[in-house]
Amino acid sequence: MRRLLRVFSTGRLLLVLTLIVAGYFFVSAADSFIASSRISEEEAQLRQQIAALESRQERLLQIRDYLRMDEYVEFMAQRVFGLARPGETLVIVDAPAAEAAADEGRGLTWWEQLFGP
Repeated sequence: MRRLLRVFSTGRLLLVLTLIVAGYFFVSAADSFIASSRISEEEAQLRQQIAALESRQERLLQIRDYLRMDEYVEFMAQRVFGLARPGETLVIVDAPAAEAAADEGRGLTWWEQLFGP
């Protein structure tokens, strides 16, 4: 029994306990450092995503503003929908070359029209 007490003296027990507590603090600090670095990396990625989304939002707002302009609305009304202003006369020009090409293509399959008969 005395041998056991000599091996586990108060000084040695205190030293072992101190090493265990110091080891726990070291592991805890390392874990906190690793978690902090991961959070920093994630924050940087999120900031990049935010910048990209803000840029995209700005472009979309510019497109929206352009589509609301009177010039665009007038262009779409005239070119796409074939509308005319009061007092204007709508003229549709049919190119004869397009008619001739359409006549040549009648009765041919698409690959014959593309590559020739």
